[in-house]
Amino acid sequence: MKIIFAAVVCMLVAMVIEPIESYCFAGRPKVSMTGGKFEVWCDGPHGIMKPGQVTRDNCEECHCTFLHFNCCGIGYKAGAFMIPGCEIQKLDNCCYQFVKSSNSSIPCTEVECPKPFKP
Repeated sequence: MKIIFAAVVCMLVAMVIEPIESYCFAGRPKVSMTGGKFEVWCDGPHGIMKPGQVTRDNCEECHCTFLHFNCCGIGYKAGAFMIPGCEIQKLDNCCYQFVKSSNSSIPCTEVECPKPFKP
């Protein structure tokens, strides 16, 4: 019974709050042995990343550590939601703002931007 209730609640939430763009993916770093030494790296979206490295490109931020590798969307790719009567307007630097569907010069929200990148 609890499972059915949870499924119904999830479906109702999905119908009311529809994500525009949103994603994260994670994995484990790669490990190899070269010359008797272990090497650890992550297979990032733009090549090899070393543990401790963080990259940000194309509204995506990736982190590589000795234990895990993950990338998540930022800004308008971080999971903006629909607002009735409004549509998302994608701006430079992954920023976004919701504006009226009937008149894009009327804002529904403030401009939202990702926090500044500090590698």
